[in-house]
Amino acid sequence: MSEQMQQPASTDAGQVAIGLGALGVAVVLAVGAWQIPSAAGYAGVGPDFLPWVMCAAMAVCGALLVWQALRGGWRHVEAPSGAERGDWRALAWVAGGVVANASLITTIGFVLSCTLCYALAVRGLRLSE
Repeated sequence: MSEQMQQPASTDAGQVAIGLGALGVAVVLAVGAWQIPSAAGYAGVGPDFLPWVMCAAMAVCGALLVWQALRGGWRHVEAPSGAERGDWRALAWVAGGVVANASLITTIGFVLSCTLCYALAVRGLRLSE
C-alpha cells in the first residue's frame, strides 16, 4: 500500500447548486414542451421536437455538472477575471432590453421589439467597458 492515501475530494456546494439549477431549467423546459401539441408535420417532426431536444441537452449538461461537482469539483477552472464586483447598471440595461422585447413583441412587432432590445443591450454593454 502506498504511503499517500488518496483523500476524497471536497464538494463545492456552489458548483452542485449550479448543476441542480441546470437540471431545474431542464424540468421547466420539459413542462413547457409537454404543453406543445405533438402533431407531426412535414417529415414526421412536430413543433414539440426542438423543445424536447433542448430539454434533453440541458438535462445532460446539468447531470454532468452535478456529477463533476460531486467527484471533486470542476476540473481546470480558471480564476475569474474582470472586475471584483458586478456592474448592476449594465445588467439593468441588458435585462430591460430582454424584458422590453418579450413584452412588446406582440404589440409593436418583431423587428421593432428586437431593435429596441439590441439598442438597450448595446447601451448596457458599453456601460460595462
